[in-house]
Amino acid sequence: MKIRLLFLFVLSSILIIGLTFFYIEYDKNRHLEKVTKDYVKAYNTVYNDEKDLSYVILKNFLDLGNIQNRLYNFDKLPKNMQDYIREVTYNELQERYNNYKFLGIRQVHIHLPDNTSFLRMHLPQKFGDNLTGIRPTVEYVNKNKKEIDSFEEGRVQYGLRFVYPIFRDDIHVGSIEISFGAYALISKLINEYGVLSNFFIKKSIVNKKTFSFSNTRYISSQHEDFYLDKEIVDKLKEVSKKDYVNLLPPKKTINQIREIGIGVTPASIYVDSFNSIITVIPIFNKLTKENIGFLTIRSNGLVIKDSVFFAYVIMFGSIFTLALIVYIFFIISSKGRLFRSMLRYSSEEVFILDLDGNLIDCSLKASKKLGYSMDTMKTLNISHWDKNMSLEDFKKMAETLDEEPKTFNRIFTKRNGFTYDAEISINLFDIDGKKVIYSSVRDISEHNRILEILDYERNKYRNILELSSDGIHIIDAKGRLIEFSETFAQNLGYTSEELEELSVFDWDVGLSYDDILSKTENLIKKPDTFETKHRRKDGSIFDVQITAKGIEIEGETYLYASQRDISVLKNKEKEINNINKKQKSLLSLFEKGDSVLFKWKNDENWSTEYVSSNVKNLLGYSKEEFLSNKIKYATCIHEDDFKKVKSEVESSVNNKKEFFKHSPYKVITKEGKTKWILDYTVTEKNSYGEIEYFIGYLIDISEHENLIANLEKFVDAQENIIILSNGEKISYANKKFFDFFGFNDLKSFHENYNCICERFLENEKFFHIGKIGGSKKWIDQIEKLPDNKKVVSMLSKHFEVHAFFVNVNKFDENLLIVSFTDITQTMIEQIALEEKVVHDKLTGAYNREYFEKNYKLLLQRYEKDGLLALAFLDIDYFKKVNDRYGHDIGDEVLIKFVETIDKYSRESDILIRWGGEEFILILKLKRKKDLFPTLEKLRSLIETVSFPQVGNITCSMGATIHKENENIYTTVKRADKAVYDAKAQGRNKVIIDI
Repeated sequence: MKIRLLFLFVLSSILIIGLTFFYIEYDKNRHLEKVTKDYVKAYNTVYNDEKDLSYVILKNFLDLGNIQNRLYNFDKLPKNMQDYIREVTYNELQERYNNYKFLGIRQVHIHLPDNTSFLRMHLPQKFGDNLTGIRPTVEYVNKNKKEIDSFEEGRVQYGLRFVYPIFRDDIHVGSIEISFGAYALISKLINEYGVLSNFFIKKSIVNKKTFSFSNTRYISSQHEDFYLDKEIVDKLKEVSKKDYVNLLPPKKTINQIREIGIGVTPASIYVDSFNSIITVIPIFNKLTKENIGFLTIRSNGLVIKDSVFFAYVIMFGSIFTLALIVYIFFIISSKGRLFRSMLRYSSEEVFILDLDGNLIDCSLKASKKLGYSMDTMKTLNISHWDKNMSLEDFKKMAETLDEEPKTFNRIFTKRNGFTYDAEISINLFDIDGKKVIYSSVRDISEHNRILEILDYERNKYRNILELSSDGIHIIDAKGRLIEFSETFAQNLGYTSEELEELSVFDWDVGLSYDDILSKTENLIKKPDTFETKHRRKDGSIFDVQITAKGIEIEGETYLYASQRDISVLKNKEKEINNINKKQKSLLSLFEKGDSVLFKWKNDENWSTEYVSSNVKNLLGYSKEEFLSNKIKYATCIHEDDFKKVKSEVESSVNNKKEFFKHSPYKVITKEGKTKWILDYTVTEKNSYGEIEYFIGYLIDISEHENLIANLEKFVDAQENIIILSNGEKISYANKKFFDFFGFNDLKSFHENYNCICERFLENEKFFHIGKIGGSKKWIDQIEKLPDNKKVVSMLSKHFEVHAFFVNVNKFDENLLIVSFTDITQTMIEQIALEEKVVHDKLTGAYNREYFEKNYKLLLQRYEKDGLLALAFLDIDYFKKVNDRYGHDIGDEVLIKFVETIDKYSRESDILIRWGGEEFILILKLKRKKDLFPTLEKLRSLIETVSFPQVGNITCSMGATIHKENENIYTTVKRADKAVYDAKAQGRNKVIIDI
């Protein structure tokens, strides 16, 4: 027996220890997975916040800098003009850029469509370098014309980059990048989640991409192939007041961090020596899928430490308890008297019976309850106090017993004849090797009496329980559940049978044990409504509102309570708080930035409902002066512009516009200064659809207007003719315009001409209004032409003919900048050479020079909506013609051959003399199957033509179709092979090789 108990103890202890260590590992991994999930979610939230902020910054920069129009045809402008535009753009955006730095912005970089740097706000002196192959995000946006965001290393430094395409009237003109340093994310994680964080970037990426002077931004880390950002390290030291970044974990942990960092999936590890959890999130370039580094988040590991501690406490407690139980069993099995002694003085009603129902022993409490002495009890059997149980019935019941306890209710009769309800728990027991029945009895008379009373009173509350939408429940002073409605059970997710076994302590997690008892006692005395949290069967927590009052049933006091689920309401409140928080954050941009936010009533004086405090910087008046209506905004508008502004407002009201933009207007400050304002206004409507408020943000563009004045002086100094036009009428012209045409001002010019296009000379080599329809604007048409066709001819005041290259740029929505560059001398030389260079002297057909210069343009034009086919035409036996009739006749045959091809080929077909009797015919097709019949028809027509002295000749043809992205000379070789095959197969044939 002793050996068996000892073996059982050792085996059980090993099992407990094993389960404990399994639980510790399981619970640690479960918690680490939760921490990883939480911080990945936190990282994504902070990431998306930065993305939302980049949209706000993008809108402000595009509106302020007029970037779209300045990038349009930027590469075609003279270098001095490009430098001036870049400088003007930087000066306009610099103050706004500096103001946004406090939000964590690291870079604003504007690019041209070919990925060339137009302007780095963070490094304005560095521009013109091409980022192709260096910045995949910039390449992607300029190629696909779609926005993208990703971590990426640049020429200066890495960053979280948000890159957006820039369009001008649906024309892609470039892209803009708004990037944030990793510290922008890290600082938010620190401030909002109370953690420590850092960012590690691969050395190989930094060394490969950045300018050499930028390497000083990085320092070595504990990971040999990763850098730390020096700026982040310095700021973390300042924030934490400790050198946490250099506090190295064990080498094993460092290796674990690196393995996760260069991997794919985020994960967390527990560092026992630091009592910390380190979460590692790998960072990838979204386009290249390349791992560029990783983010670490260090949080408190106290939960895991406590869990391990409590697991050990439970383990040792369990082993101790097991040892105690084994010891007791050992004592019981070997010392029956000691067991009986313990039984005698038990605080419970305990009976020990043999299998026939005779009493062996009982506790003093049991004998006292029945009213017998201990000596008398030893002479009795079960039938003396359980009148409904015969000894025969007891024997049958005993045969069904095993070591598992059984519980049932009986009625016991005392010596004095009184009865009481008894709940009996019995099981087989071994004492000194003899089977006996151990019976524990609990008096449940009082409990049953309460249930009977409740059954009696139940109908009083039945309608409330069944009809109420709230969860109705009744509990006693100790928190035990007495009655409940179906709604209450549904709210908690239990069945009625499951709920009957529970008390308030099982579902209320908003209050402590003592608080619940105290609260219950107070509520019975005084009704109240309060909020707490309940736990469902599945473990989920929800907010509830409890209304409770005391009730009396048969003299006993109970607590009647109704439970109302307010979790939806709480979530709504949380959403509203978040919205208010975001709104406050957005409004703070106006408090700190250059833009002034106004909210005006739609009344006669545009009374001010709200204005940002930075209005003082713009108008000189304080926020309070406007809100008290001491100063009305209408009185600040310059008298020259007031009617125009008022008219624009009235128009928007009449048309019920949701948004409108004022044309720039002037305001007068408190000091009497004049400033130019750009005003964007959104309308706010009431429930009837009427405009009730105007919400506008104002931007000071005085510098911009002054820059325009300086720009006019700059433009006047240009050698080009430069005009501003709406497409027809000229609104501005520079000095060169008046010098060329001989007019003093635009008024005198408009007295003679409505449009500059009326001065274009009609010449087929140049663009003129005779080439377009009467209702079409000449500027719209010339913009559609390739650059070599954007040339016009005009007569000067000295009656000299000049040729001009025309360049069109959009200044704003309704105004165009048109420049005329004098290329007279170049055109004279070009026209003279053009015919000479690209035509064959003998036949007049195009030559190889023409093919070399124009094949790319032909591919672009023909393959835009069709296919380009190339055919070799070789006159059969032409050498015999020369040998028999002489080269003069041979030349006449070649001339007649070209005339024949020109006569029978299509207008879009182009004939090129390739050499000797070989010609190339370039055709535009819609379908591949059209190639053979087209050439076959031409071949058959050639053999019907009579040539001088020679008579009829034939021609072999080999053709193919240009494949997408194929080198043109590969196409030529394929066609050459096809004509060779045609000659090899007997000549006078068409062979197609596709």
